[in-house]
Amino acid sequence: SPNEQPTRRIDQTITSIPPPPLAAPPTTTASLPPRPLAPPPAAAPAPPGNRRLVIGLASAVVTLLILLGIGGVLYANRAQPDSTTTPTIAPTVVAAVPSGAPTASSASAGPTAPSGPTATAYVAPTPASLVSRTAIQLGGHTDRVPLSLWSPNGTFLVTASEDGTARWWRSDGQPVRLLASHTGGVRALAWSPDGQYLATGGYDGEVFIWQEKQNDPIRVTGNGDTIDALAWSPDGKQLIAASTVLRSIQAGTWTVSKTVERDESTTSMVWSPDGRLLAVGGSPGSLKVYANNGDSVTTLVGHTADITSLSWSPDSARLASAGGNVLIWDAKTLQRIAEPRGHTDQVTSVAWSRDSKLVATGAADSTVRLWQPDGTPVRTLAGHELGVVQVAWLRDGTLVSGDSASLLRWWSTDGILASQAKTSGCGVIQLAPAPVDLLVAVSQDCESPQIWR
Repeated sequence: SPNEQPTRRIDQTITSIPPPPLAAPPTTTASLPPRPLAPPPAAAPAPPGNRRLVIGLASAVVTLLILLGIGGVLYANRAQPDSTTTPTIAPTVVAAVPSGAPTASSASAGPTAPSGPTATAYVAPTPASLVSRTAIQLGGHTDRVPLSLWSPNGTFLVTASEDGTARWWRSDGQPVRLLASHTGGVRALAWSPDGQYLATGGYDGEVFIWQEKQNDPIRVTGNGDTIDALAWSPDGKQLIAASTVLRSIQAGTWTVSKTVERDESTTSMVWSPDGRLLAVGGSPGSLKVYANNGDSVTTLVGHTADITSLSWSPDSARLASAGGNVLIWDAKTLQRIAEPRGHTDQVTSVAWSRDSKLVATGAADSTVRLWQPDGTPVRTLAGHELGVVQVAWLRDGTLVSGDSASLLRWWSTDGILASQAKTSGCGVIQLAPAPVDLLVAVSQDCESPQIWR
């Protein structure tokens, strides 16, 4: 089964020396100062008759010494580069990932991607003190790709594009199938917890249910409004589709069992891990919590802008929300625990660590900040070129952050910069960490999503 097969490495990761502590000064190479030359012995006065000859010879000797000295300096400078310069690893082009027609097991699974190269692997240059990262460029889309999502077992990645298609990939970048039933851009993705079903929603108001080995998707008739978000309940029994209403779709029968009216569009939606509550964010600053039967529980007040990010702690004890500011809520009482302060511009992203002990925030002020669950500041991670679009935790506790200048940064568990790399240069939109590996999928403001290790 896919769960029993380890994910194959997509590339050989090139590493260098481990990163030094963040506070350590740059290392320089010291050398002994040159020893001063002893003065030459005094020469006896030249006879008057030979004075002109002596002066001529002396002038020639001085000229020769000057030329030799200049040549020696130039040679020394050529042979000994400045030891304070930080060396870099030049970009290394490696073999392209084989691509083209799908494998025999997926050839009958529906429309396929066009033939020809669809994935190119390369190594991004980084300073020698950092760990280099490798990436696979996923080709085939013809418009921006704002969203990607891993299957629960990490075997597959799906990318959603405004070109009206979604593309199904293996974790090594090999194309599996092309999902092309929507008549408008694909806006929402959701895998069932068992990985059996993939749901897609689009600007056309349609929801389709896909299976790996089924030719045609199951169509769930909508009300014609754009599907803003999809979220599968942790028990896999219902799929929530959000537009101007929330619709509960029952797995198996694919019928709508309940409809809840909303007064605003949905910008973010996520279930608590225990399946008890559903948090739904919208605009302007609307944040509501629903029970798993669809009944409204409460409205959470305090945000200053559209809700851009929601994150439940893995232990289901707290909810963190970003909407201009960042707020932390108690899941039992749904009372505000804290409003962490420190960012100087709009907070765009929030994410709990896997052990529920830290919450990371990214903001338009180009910084990432770490907080304790009660809102106590832990540290500030600076260095991004432009506003941070999203933060995401990998399985080993590494934190990844991406900005609108296409810069990715990997931070160790103690906040030290471990890696950094540039994507293809069109701006990060979304980061999707793999559930069982150390991969992260990067969606961008262009047609070129990537998988980074």
